[in-house]
Amino acid sequence: MIRIQYSITDLLAVMEFSGKNDVRYYLNGVHLTVGADFNSGRMAGVIEATNGHHMVSTALDSEDIFVGESEESRLRDVILDIDCLKRHVRKPRAKDRDDCEIILTRDTSGVDVAHYVDSNDPSIMYPIQIVAGKFPNTSRVWRVAFNEELDTNVSVQGDYLSVVAKACKLFRDRTDYHANLAPMIQGKKSGHTLVQVEGRSDVVMIVMSCRVNWDNVHKTMPYWLERDLMDETDHSDTGT
Repeated sequence: MIRIQYSITDLLAVMEFSGKNDVRYYLNGVHLTVGADFNSGRMAGVIEATNGHHMVSTALDSEDIFVGESEESRLRDVILDIDCLKRHVRKPRAKDRDDCEIILTRDTSGVDVAHYVDSNDPSIMYPIQIVAGKFPNTSRVWRVAFNEELDTNVSVQGDYLSVVAKACKLFRDRTDYHANLAPMIQGKKSGHTLVQVEGRSDVVMIVMSCRVNWDNVHKTMPYWLERDLMDETDHSDTGT
């Protein structure tokens, strides 16, 4: 058995990035990987999600992971069904604890089994269906997003930005930072828009760029702004 301790609000934020009824069924869930860190040998992992247009990855450290003594293989790579998670994951109230557990076991035939436990009601283990299939290799995308040069002209669909805004608010629920601080956004020449949250070095997000007809976008100051800025008339005595 492997138990992963995680924040409920963080899990809700990650769920925002999952596919919903996507024909690429392996995107309709939250991807969880747990294993030994290559450099230190300590347990580590990632909880992430993407719908192919925006993506989020959050880090798991050794203190978040408990491995039972009888566990033969510590490596886990599963996709937790988004519909199951939506049924059972609820935003904690002000008086509630903000932590949960994801429990991974294997049945007698060696098939992975997952359960969700809300620390506010630990007596109930909610079964979470595991989606068959292989999750995309997100590490390649992150390498590009962090290593590419900045680009001053990156277009992002408004719906995707609203997902990032909602996720940022949830991620900040676990920090001492003011909830209205803006996310840090970097447009890259590869077309990726990298988003990070102040105070949460364990969280990174990406929004893919979309095509825009730049002929319909102002490349210089709009004429109406320039007109008003060039008007040096003193209107103080006219009320205008």
